[in-house]
Amino acid sequence: MINEPMLDERLAVLENARPWRARVIAKLEGHIRSADDEALFRINPLTFAREKNLSEDEAIDLFLQATSCGLFRMDWLLLCPQCSCVVESLASLIGVHNGYRCQICHVEYEAVLDDFIAVTFTVSPELREIAFHHPERLSAHDRFFKIGGTRDGRLSDGVPF
Repeated sequence: MINEPMLDERLAVLENARPWRARVIAKLEGHIRSADDEALFRINPLTFAREKNLSEDEAIDLFLQATSCGLFRMDWLLLCPQCSCVVESLASLIGVHNGYRCQICHVEYEAVLDDFIAVTFTVSPELREIAFHHPERLSAHDRFFKIGGTRDGRLSDGVPF
């Protein structure tokens, strides 16, 4: 279920935030309306740009503005460079430590912003509730692989994890 009045109100704010190329807002609205729960969880704006034929800069701007309008929530993910699992999910960079430990690989890492920290966006639960807003209700498989992992994870040779 989508909170239609909230969606209309927040999309109007987003439309007026800056001049957008034709159809950019419509592509985002279509995604919010029709994507499955997994596609609305931890969206990578660069992947979204490729899938929706947007420039990377435009997609990044879109998600940052959409977050400030309350359409999405932004997360900073500390990723393990060996297994691509999400070691920790943070609401801001304030919580990032200099070092972290992967509980799966049992290896200590130094937090390097360019390599092991990813920024993702999840639809706001007030706008559209998805299964991932309630991890306690997910199957063990989904909790481990979908919340504990990332769709965009790559091994050191570039192969998807």
